[in-house]
Amino acid sequence: MLKFNHRVFLALVAGISLTSSLDIRANAGNGSNLDEARELCLNTASVKRGIRIAPACTLVIESRQLDAKQQARAHVRRGDVLQRRGKFYETQNDWSKAITIDPGNVPARLLLARSDLLANQYESALSHYRQVVRLAPENAEAHHGVGMALRRMGDFNQALDAFDKAIQIDPIFWKPHVEAAKVYEQLGDIEMALSSYAKAVVAYRSKRDGHFFIIWTHPKIQRAILLNMINQTRDAIVDLTSVIEQLGNNYNAYALRAEFYEAIGDYQRAAADHGSMIGFLAEPATGGHYFARARLHQKQGSFDAAIADMETAIRLGGVQSILKIQVLLKNSGFDDLEIDGKYTVDMRHALKRCMKSASCTKGLSSPI
Repeated sequence: MLKFNHRVFLALVAGISLTSSLDIRANAGNGSNLDEARELCLNTASVKRGIRIAPACTLVIESRQLDAKQQARAHVRRGDVLQRRGKFYETQNDWSKAITIDPGNVPARLLLARSDLLANQYESALSHYRQVVRLAPENAEAHHGVGMALRRMGDFNQALDAFDKAIQIDPIFWKPHVEAAKVYEQLGDIEMALSSYAKAVVAYRSKRDGHFFIIWTHPKIQRAILLNMINQTRDAIVDLTSVIEQLGNNYNAYALRAEFYEAIGDYQRAAADHGSMIGFLAEPATGGHYFARARLHQKQGSFDAAIADMETAIRLGGVQSILKIQVLLKNSGFDDLEIDGKYTVDMRHALKRCMKSASCTKGLSSPI
């Protein structure tokens, strides 16, 4: 019987020649293989070939046949591949070596700055971003990074200056507009915050650079949240509807729109949005939306639909959900109900009577 070889499997899945992948380092003394490794490490664009890029970069680094800038680039490239594999300590080590070898290496400093920012090491991130600004004054990302670090450190005025500089360099770079809006919001200047979000929307439309962003940073979602805060909920719903039309099954936009529909008393549309989320979410994540929709059905007087949704939610939530509902029902006046984690006929009758009482159903939206 043939023995399963995990390494062969990975190589085949990635569409890679196993022989060349394993031979790169085995034939280190062969000049042609070193040339191949150098080409793969320094000039190959596709990250899908990362399974070969990392050993290729290791080979060219250890060969000591690169000049300082090439050696730094090899460390940056290997670090990028290692980061995608979750090897963050090795990643940081490679990027740090890159700027030690070549202090003017802009990509390495940007990567280290982003990493520090994510780790809440704001002073270190700011230092790297400012160094990039000195090395490449027209780098919009670096000015944006300076602003993000300063905003998190509470220096709002300098942060706004940095965002303005990033926008001057790249007018369709939408992220500095969003970050500036957050600063204005923290300062209590709602008018300027809304203006910045509006500019972010225009810049984003111009850029059209894909949907790689974290979804909460979408400018229209940010603006919708702010509009709702200042009681312009219907305008917020318009923004969220636009996001849904653009991105399709977007959980955050649907969840917010359902909340806002309910706030203005449009229970039918709110229930429909919960139904949409039930349609594209996997169980048991749908449980909370069945509870929410049950409450909305109850508000519209659709008691049979409310009970059906509530029972589905209880089934998805299991014993924990049943126990919490039983406690709620007992606290709502159903003194004879046993708290035993079992969904009985008596509990179903109690739940039906509860659904017809607005005061009883207040806690039924999210009992899990």
